[in-house]
Amino acid sequence: MLSEIPIRSENIPLFNTIALETSAVCNRHCSFCPVVKGDRPDEEMPKEMWDKAIDELVALKYKGRITPYIYNEPMRDPRLLELLTELKEKLPKACVMISTNGDYIKRPEQIDDLYKAGVRQLIINVYSKEKRHKQLSEMLKEVKTPLDLNSSMYTYAKAGETRFQLLRKFDKNNFEGGFMVQNRSGNIPDYLPALKEPLKKMCVRPWRFLNVNWTGQGILCCNDYHGETNFGNLKDNTLVEIWNNMAFHEYREKLQQKVRTGLCKTCDYNGGSYPHMIHPVALEK
Repeated sequence: MLSEIPIRSENIPLFNTIALETSAVCNRHCSFCPVVKGDRPDEEMPKEMWDKAIDELVALKYKGRITPYIYNEPMRDPRLLELLTELKEKLPKACVMISTNGDYIKRPEQIDDLYKAGVRQLIINVYSKEKRHKQLSEMLKEVKTPLDLNSSMYTYAKAGETRFQLLRKFDKNNFEGGFMVQNRSGNIPDYLPALKEPLKKMCVRPWRFLNVNWTGQGILCCNDYHGETNFGNLKDNTLVEIWNNMAFHEYREKLQQKVRTGLCKTCDYNGGSYPHMIHPVALEK
């Protein structure tokens, strides 16, 4: 039986990106990520919950972007290739995107296996400075799938396009080229303070992105590390019900007015399109 949550009588346009966090864990504890707290359990999203979400996307004839991660390292999940292979069979027109720290990439064939399983955008983020970048660059020269080994920033793959990239990213003290750094709605207080002034531009995340964490809980955005917002759960609700939850839409209305409320009050994001806004602090020495 579905739980009763307040739903808008008139649906808003469907999300074009959905993040389904397949597990709660990342093997790294980067200083710029809330995972550094080490306070998450070693748990996975149940397979039946994943299947429920994918089957609903099939019914919706979904052709947008799907990512099997929020704060987890997706390649740590031993089920990944199985999940993605089934996903490709059910949603061949969807664009599957993976962002990984590359630590679990030991053989070039793994990259080709991801492509065969339906991945059309792969971002390998190198956080271990130059040595690891060179190691991966040499190994990945053997990959059959076209791979850009010299990127510093990523851009979304377009419909029908394949974009695999090895990115040079470094820690707080070495921003080579700069990359987006945020305080993750106050979850990384040592980085950047929350912005007190109104948004310069409307934040588009809640209009385009649906985020479901490993427990099945629908949350506001990828910055909601602790699941402070709750717009329903896949245990009891559909994706569409979560997307059209009234509390979710109240956030949208405030952001449309460039007003920070709730979780957004502790966020340093200044609005506009996601994800290629480089914060000035990221370029400081």
